[in-house]
Amino acid sequence: MTSSAQRGAHRSSNSDGPLLRALTTIPALGYLLIFMAIPLMLVISYAFLTSGRFGGVRLPVTFESIARLTQPLYRDVLFTSVLTAGAATLLAFALGFPAALVITRLSPTWQTVALIAVVLPFWTNFLIRTYAWIVLLNREGLINHGLSNVGWGPIDILYTRTAVVLGLSYA
Repeated sequence: MTSSAQRGAHRSSNSDGPLLRALTTIPALGYLLIFMAIPLMLVISYAFLTSGRFGGVRLPVTFESIARLTQPLYRDVLFTSVLTAGAATLLAFALGFPAALVITRLSPTWQTVALIAVVLPFWTNFLIRTYAWIVLLNREGLINHGLSNVGWGPIDILYTRTAVVLGLSYA
């Protein structure tokens, strides 16, 4: 029974494999091109155009916007943004990677339960989750209440960089 039928199927999958795999990437690459690469190129090209009278952009091409990034105000804002994004990325990785590692080592039943527990909060509206963070981080919130119970007193977490990093890591 391990005759020509199995060998034929095996031969067919080997010969069609690379071409078929290459063809299946075309929709994903098209999606990335349309929704990521083209808008990114438009934003970059807008950086080299001049501001229009009513907020649009127009020719001629200049480096004025790029040179403005070297001014102290813009440089500091850019540095703070990159630092905040980096901290949020590191926190998300530090929490997410070990959690994913633990989930992979669970039995299939508990993997399903853990994945549902991870994904379920994302089914709620983003605005509701943001307000939940405000409730948690508020001066009278759950986190400060717990800190007060152990004697660390209430601290101002809300509207700080720490709160922004926590919110970005969760989002």
